[in-house]
Amino acid sequence: MDNAKQENTRDQAKRVSKRFKTSWVDIGEFLTKIASEKLYEEWGYKRFEDYCKVELKLKKATAMKLTNAYFFLENEPALKEKDLDIDVVLSLQKVKNNDKCDNETYQEFIELAVKKDRAASTIDQKLNSLEVKPGDKMSDFHMTNKTMTSRLLGRIKPIGDVPEKYKVDLGEMLKYFETESKVED
Repeated sequence: MDNAKQENTRDQAKRVSKRFKTSWVDIGEFLTKIASEKLYEEWGYKRFEDYCKVELKLKKATAMKLTNAYFFLENEPALKEKDLDIDVVLSLQKVKNNDKCDNETYQEFIELAVKKDRAASTIDQKLNSLEVKPGDKMSDFHMTNKTMTSRLLGRIKPIGDVPEKYKVDLGEMLKYFETESKVED
């Protein structure tokens, strides 16, 4: 394959991937409309879940996830114009609804998701770190994470078929927890 065809294929793959990651918004919009206006009843279904299961082949949990995320996005116009993964939106919803997070903290999480393009798991992890119970020492929290990360890194290093990226990521996590536990002592 020549260079021009490779670049064209690469660009197409990026566009399709972006469409794939954000197509949930369109589905969520339709499902929200169908549920709120009870259109499924006009189509012979007694329950929204039944309509989703039979006609769309969507499980109840999936339909709820889509409508929940879309409803949240509708009330967050600044996020609606971003191309966010559904799990990131749901993670931001958890942050917004968390009593321990003020608006400034929420904005930091949005920046983490939008500008730094972090995954939902990273957002959830950071949110969980805010939820350490009163009286718990953050250094204890970081020491536990440091210990678990160190053990995991030690176990996967000798395994030959583990991608190097994972080993590097775990090494970075270990450094982070070491630094954080020292700062708070």
